[in-house]
Amino acid sequence: MAGSGDTAGKFACKPIEDRLYCFNNSFESSEFVNIRFRDAGNDDLQFIVDIYNSTIPGRMVTADTEAVSVEDRLAWFREHNPEKRPLWIVEYEGEPCGWVSLQSFYGRPAFNATAEISVYLHESYRGK
Repeated sequence: MAGSGDTAGKFACKPIEDRLYCFNNSFESSEFVNIRFRDAGNDDLQFIVDIYNSTIPGRMVTADTEAVSVEDRLAWFREHNPEKRPLWIVEYEGEPCGWVSLQSFYGRPAFNATAEISVYLHESYRGK
């Protein structure tokens, strides 16, 4: 991405057709930042699990201490739905680079409008 330093307020996202695109909103450039969010499909589950497992050794992101399998994550995957609790694959320049999940927080009726947001990036895209 062009520029450096604080990026707060420099990016805007808007839906185009059935996708969410993000744009560089800075005064220095009108550059298009090709980030796309799409609903995750069954074929994405291995990618999701691989990224999740890559965070376990660092113990900074998840409390899991051992790798999970695709089978371990099937029920979690099926709890998501595009309308209320989406699971998105994030693509940068047309390549999958991570995933975002909204899932129910705490499981009690008073928290139905509250979601836990998880953001996981592939190792190659972290810190950029």
